[in-house]
Amino acid sequence: MHFSLNDRLDSRSEVQLLTFERLFALLMKEQEFKNSHQLFRDYLEKYVPEYIVSVPVKRIIRLLFADSVKNQLFGLELLKKVKDSNRFTLKQIIALADHEFLAVRQWAWDFYRNNIERIKSDRNYALGILDVQWNDSREFAFDFFRNKFTEEDWDTDCLVGIADSVRPDVENFGKNLIMQFFRKEQGLEYLIKLSQHPSRNMQLFVTSYLNEYAAGQPEKLKELDFYFRSVLSRVNKSRTAKNRIFDFLEKEGRKNAESAEIVGKILDDLSATTAIQDKAKCIEIISDLKMMYPQLNVHLQLIP
Repeated sequence: MHFSLNDRLDSRSEVQLLTFERLFALLMKEQEFKNSHQLFRDYLEKYVPEYIVSVPVKRIIRLLFADSVKNQLFGLELLKKVKDSNRFTLKQIIALADHEFLAVRQWAWDFYRNNIERIKSDRNYALGILDVQWNDSREFAFDFFRNKFTEEDWDTDCLVGIADSVRPDVENFGKNLIMQFFRKEQGLEYLIKLSQHPSRNMQLFVTSYLNEYAAGQPEKLKELDFYFRSVLSRVNKSRTAKNRIFDFLEKEGRKNAESAEIVGKILDDLSATTAIQDKAKCIEIISDLKMMYPQLNVHLQLIP
């Protein structure tokens, strides 16, 4: 295909569009001669503005993430000319929110601000912005979701999923949302799901809800069995969480024989493997429960 860069193509024939596609493809390759890329960029921007505003999204994305800074800047100029941002997928928007150019990240932020209903309808995908590397994009996301979403826009799984992040700032954001939108009728559901989180901070967070949502319910003690064992079996870690759990289990075990059996089983197993300090605490609680409920099925035997 032969053409002159001085020829202006006024009609959008199929051949012309193929020519433009070819120019974009050449931009992604090594320069064939000095300044050839700049000539191609100048030609595209100067002579075919009617095509520039409707450049396929995939072309803009490729330019923005090209190795050449000049191509990235050209991609930014094309991005600014986009009239219908809904041509972008949320995956592409999130990628832009993680771009090294601040102007590109800001364009992605504006997309969120200008498409609130779409963000809400595709919430689970839109939350991907919380995982980007740039702090300012995550800070934008925190502010956006905190102020633009209401209680009706969240559910338990979603909030727990945010709090389950490996990023400390996102985990804290998730915990704050849980506290903000926490409903008592969902308390136990939150407690069970959050208790499976491996983070020490999250496990400590869970202890603040034990008395309110799991007290006086033996069946709930069974559901939290893994959580209790997970925290109490940690060596030289989670001291505050451990102390809270020991206090909680001791109080619950005293309430009735069924709870005593559940608590006794947990502490009896742990007493054989935990550190000396925790072993002593396990034995102390088991001894007290054994005195209250002599039929308690544990290895510890009280000597009269």
